[in-house]
Order: sequence, then C-alpha cells, then structure tokens
Amino acid sequence: PGLPNRCLCRQTAEEAIELATRSGAPLALLFLDLDRFKYVNDTQGHEAGDQLLQEIAARLRACVRASDLVGRLGGDEFLVLLREVARPEDAALVARKIIDAIGQPIELASGDAQVGCSIGIALLGDGNSDLESLLRSADTAMYAAKDAGRNTYQFYNSSFYERVQRRVTLEQERRQALAHDEFQLAF
Repeated sequence: PGLPNRCLCRQTAEEAIELATRSGAPLALLFLDLDRFKYVNDTQGHEAGDQLLQEIAARLRACVRASDLVGRLGGDEFLVLLREVARPEDAALVARKIIDAIGQPIELASGDAQVGCSIGIALLGDGNSDLESLLRSADTAMYAAKDAGRNTYQFYNSSFYERVQRRVTLEQERRQALAHDEFQLAF
C-alpha cells in the first residue's frame, strides 16, 4: 500500500528511537489494528481488502507529519511513530484524528466499506527503551482499547500488562484443568 516494507519500517523505527534516546527527544509509538477488516475480506473479497488497505495507508499518512513514520506490520496491523511529540496529549490528538479518518466510509470497486481501528500508544521512556519494548507495550495497550469498546485508543500502563498476564495464566490453568478432568459440576 505504498508504505515501507516490514524490514525497512523496523530499521527506520530503530534508527528514530536511537536518535531520540541520544537527543532526549520525546517519541510515541501507535500500534493500530483495524476493526472489521476481516468482514470486508470475507464479504467483498481479498481484492477489496487490498484496496481498503491502500486507502487506509493514504489516510494514515495524511494524519501525520512528513517526519513521522507510518508502516504496515502485516495483516491489518499498522504502526505510526511520532517523532518529537511535545506532550503525551499530542499523541492522543493524532490517535483521535486517525480514528476519525479511518472511520469514514471507504469507496471500493465492490461497494462501500466502513472499518474502524483500535490504537495502543506507548511512549519512549516509561520502561520502553527499544523498538521491541515499545511494540509490546503499544500492542498491550491496543488490546486494552479493544476491550474498552473498540474505535478508541489507550495509553500503555503496567496494569494492562498485568491484566493480560492474568488472563493468559487463567486460560492455561483452565486448559490444564480440562485436560486432567479437574472440573466438577456443582448445583
């Protein structure tokens, strides 16, 4: 969709993070996941899905400055790296702008489509010192945004991570209990 491939995107993001770390400049990473993209693929076909992704990429680029990075991670996941955000609130303003832009109907050859997105935001610092930790934190915050009702954004905080860890642990314990026939019906 006219965006840097995954490898170039990662390389550019790592360079931006290294530069921001050295200079002390603020930086925010937004992790976006499209809502209802699978529905477009399933009902209008993969060609329509590809066309939709191209339009989403164009809308994302229109929402950020030329110095910011927009990349597609794969499937219906994108990242936006905001360089030199003066305040965390500025990252939130960009996230709201993106949500509004993506939420507008998209005209496709096979008919109109409408999707939304959930966005997780992680800031450089706050325990995030490299691309992997920023991606992990923003991804966790994105799932919190989905849990909050989709078409919204959330900033990362450690309680989200703890909640995700509890959910994973509970799921593992439930599977183990099923495998060992440890459930009993009580009424």
